[in-house]
Amino acid sequence: AIRAALTRPRDPAQTLKDAADMRGRLEKDTGRVEVWNVKSAPGGLIDIEFIAQALMAAHAGRNPDVLRANTREALLALRDAGVLPEADAEALVSALTLFENVLHVLRLTVDEPFKPSEASASLRALIGRAAEQTSFEAVEAALTVTMTDVRARFQRLVGAVGAS
Repeated sequence: AIRAALTRPRDPAQTLKDAADMRGRLEKDTGRVEVWNVKSAPGGLIDIEFIAQALMAAHAGRNPDVLRANTREALLALRDAGVLPEADAEALVSALTLFENVLHVLRLTVDEPFKPSEASASLRALIGRAAEQTSFEAVEAALTVTMTDVRARFQRLVGAVGAS
């Protein structure tokens, strides 16, 4: 029943517009978030998940093989089906890896919202290693650049983030 619902024909343009509007509403409800809120920040993990889910919803009617429960697998299936250009898939999978690595460390080590100014030297070093960066400052710069890139891809692939 779920597969039948996901593969029913739908207007791809409207599906993508609805996804962009939904992301805008989520962003409005969340309010301003810092780059260290890797999940919710504009261009963060949620944007990647929305790209994968929106493209699957828009294209599963014609190509049910794109359906995947895992975001990384979905991006690769969308690439293999010719829905997601290779360069976008590579960039999004790379961003997903960065975000997941940082998020895993933060979830395991910090109970409250992460405050970089209060982080110990050992935690900052751990985050740097997890993100495969040479320093903690390089992680923050990589997050900023990557989030900007992901948001630009979101807007090109799904649509402008709006709040209906």
